[in-house]
Amino acid sequence: MENKQTHAAEQLVTDMHSTEIKELKQPKKGFNYWYIGQRIRDTSDLQFKATIRYIGPVATSEKKDTTWIGVEWDDSSRGKHNGSVTLEDGTLIQYFETNGGINSASFLKPSKVDPGIAVSEALKTRYVTLDAPQIAPGNVFAEHHANTVRGRAKPIEFFGEMKIRMHQQISDLKQVALRDMGISFAGWDEDNEDTEVEELGQYESLDLQRNLLSNWEEVGRITKRFHALQVLDLSANKLGQVLPSAFPILRDGFPSVHTLVLGFCELSWNDILVLEPCLPNLEELCFPGNDASALKQQAELTGFRKLVALDLSECKISSWEEVQVLSSLQLRSLSLNHNSITEIPPLQTDHDFCKLEVLGMSGNPIDSWHSVDQLAFLQQLHTLRLTSTPITNKLGPSEARLTLIGRLPKIQHLNGSAVSPRERSEAEKTYLRRILLQQKASPQNEGDSTTGTIAQLHPRFDELKKMYADTQVTFGGHTSSGGSLQDSLLTLTLHPIAASATSYDPVVKKLPSTLTILKLKQMCKRLFGVEPLQQSAFFRSDRTSPPTPLDDDYQTLNFFGVFDGCDVFINDSEQSKLPNDQQRMQENEKVFNEQLGHVSFLENVRRQQISLESQGAQMAAISSQGNVEKLL
Repeated sequence: MENKQTHAAEQLVTDMHSTEIKELKQPKKGFNYWYIGQRIRDTSDLQFKATIRYIGPVATSEKKDTTWIGVEWDDSSRGKHNGSVTLEDGTLIQYFETNGGINSASFLKPSKVDPGIAVSEALKTRYVTLDAPQIAPGNVFAEHHANTVRGRAKPIEFFGEMKIRMHQQISDLKQVALRDMGISFAGWDEDNEDTEVEELGQYESLDLQRNLLSNWEEVGRITKRFHALQVLDLSANKLGQVLPSAFPILRDGFPSVHTLVLGFCELSWNDILVLEPCLPNLEELCFPGNDASALKQQAELTGFRKLVALDLSECKISSWEEVQVLSSLQLRSLSLNHNSITEIPPLQTDHDFCKLEVLGMSGNPIDSWHSVDQLAFLQQLHTLRLTSTPITNKLGPSEARLTLIGRLPKIQHLNGSAVSPRERSEAEKTYLRRILLQQKASPQNEGDSTTGTIAQLHPRFDELKKMYADTQVTFGGHTSSGGSLQDSLLTLTLHPIAASATSYDPVVKKLPSTLTILKLKQMCKRLFGVEPLQQSAFFRSDRTSPPTPLDDDYQTLNFFGVFDGCDVFINDSEQSKLPNDQQRMQENEKVFNEQLGHVSFLENVRRQQISLESQGAQMAAISSQGNVEKLL
């Protein structure tokens, strides 16, 4: 029965396609036909975009010769089905398949489909001339008003419209931004060399993000008019595969482009290889959200002679072997965030990324510190992003930062924050103390030593021992290097910023580096009257560095890298738990800065009150002395 229904459905589709179809109305000037893969908008609401997946008759339509356009919506909630219809007898006819088979498709009449606008039209809409009609003649919006509390209509005034227009004159600009304007084609005659060509030749940067461009031929027709173009952003345009038919148009389309942004364009690395001969001066390529898994098929990468910056975030890269293909390039910046790289094998200093200065590895499932240690062999590497990984998620944010600084000697910027010489010194000392503690705690068999194992787990161990020979590690009241307790005292300034403790002044204390956070909170209870369970402690090395939470009551000050001269802040602990460490750090920093501002304000108010009281006392004393003199 099922086979008969399937055969009947196939025959029905064949018959319908053989039926004479009414000619489709041309969508707009500049288009000759609708086509599969074309990007469109809904005429009833232009913010909803879709891709054409089918053009032709539909079996359930009343008129069999009516042509419908089957689309798959970007917003799947707008869809009605998965590209299929069901006849009255239960026969299922699948016209096209949606991504994942979900109900994100609809059949629309051509009149309900908007194919977008031309670049030339978008330029005129975005950058109006000085003599164009004003939107607020007389500095008042004619068709808009605001209702007052008493129900009166208050006109909305708009001043400075002409001043804004002065800065919007297209003839004076070098950068053009046409984001999300529904651009789908060039819109000019290639054979007509008019004055518009000269006007477009001056622009150096063109931003076409989130438009309706769906093929590289139109991209080539657009860039051909921008002769001096240096920066091109095509992000979030579903351009798809670079077809051979587009190559003649693209060949001379990017002569001066040095920065190309192709984020989330549904491209593969093979498409980039096809485009490479068209980009002779490319220096920076941003390719996030696409598919670079084809790198594994490359034995050697040729071309890209001038490329120095490459972004391959979220590009389905599964191993460092795929990344190794890029080592022949002269890259100075490489972003590999949010891929599936689990480990970094031993690197060769003389061959692997010998010029790399900036690296992004956040969001990869790296589960071994051995992989992190390999980054130390990148001789020029000074900037690193490494968060949201299994090894860093096991630690607190401050501990992870301290460990990374201790393991990587050349890093100057870590996770968006500069590493000061002082922070590096204290982090390396704390890291060394932990290694020594680990060495002391490790069981030793007779005639055996843990030194070899420690050196394997911590490649910088011997180097750090020589650098910080006087580093103290306390075991049961005795220091490993024979120093005194006085040498391990830290001078810290304790700042109460909890709501119930803002009337207290900061207190300077000398505390041992081995003091636990719990004992610190108990001391702060006596100083500021805040219960330990209600405290949330942070420390900051200087005014420019972000606050680091002291979020483990049973660890010591030196465990968190607190060093001499730091500021410690005691805050309220009533904060909702956030899903990850990065969001928690951002929220803590925001609350911290707000409360620090409140504390500063209250301190200024208190100083003014003290000053006024002092002046009042002085005046009272003078007045009293004058009265005494009169009596005498």
